[in-house]
Amino acid sequence: MKMCKVCVLLLMFSIVLAFCSSQTDRSDEQTGWLRVEGADLRGHQVLDSDTGKEVGFVSNVSSTIEVPAGIYTVTAGNGSWEDVEVKPGETTVLKPGLLEVENASFRGHTVLDAETDKEHGQISSTAQSITLIPGVYKVSFGNIYWEAEVNAGETTVLNAGLVTVEGASVEGHTIRTADGREVGYVSNTASSFPLPPGDYTIELGGKQIDFSLEEGQTKIFNVE
Repeated sequence: MKMCKVCVLLLMFSIVLAFCSSQTDRSDEQTGWLRVEGADLRGHQVLDSDTGKEVGFVSNVSSTIEVPAGIYTVTAGNGSWEDVEVKPGETTVLKPGLLEVENASFRGHTVLDAETDKEHGQISSTAQSITLIPGVYKVSFGNIYWEAEVNAGETTVLNAGLVTVEGASVEGHTIRTADGREVGYVSNTASSFPLPPGDYTIELGGKQIDFSLEEGQTKIFNVE
């Protein structure tokens, strides 16, 4: 009888241990991981796609988060990845791209979706890059745009040319495209203006001066 009691106790202990182990395994199987490679410093919200409730946050400081298996929306600036599936026990990886403007202006450059014109953020001399969902965007330079494709896990660089007027007047000097559209101006308080490569004119001394600008080129005009 004593031996039977021991057997029963061992059997019960084995059952309890097996149950606890199965619960742990089941718990593990009900969660997965979401990672944003090259995550933005400003971070990405992770939202439950059904409820819109925030369930987590990832950034370049902590780019991976454990979440219940399900469907999520992950923000990137003013855009978002939709219907992101996280499967039990697996890691879903999202790869944004980076858009950078060389010679960016302190005035700022608005980044828009090339198809919808939805604004996705700003680039400026103090923040020369932005993290974006892969796609095609257009970046403002005064009143004109430079279109660029952003690919997953890659950096797209817009190497703007720079127009500088030394001795610029307080009234300013208007810059136009070759077909006459006004782009912007330089003055004694802002004597440089970044531009996409192309053909332009600038008003100097009451005359329209034609010039061409290549990527990364600096064009200097002197006012006598």
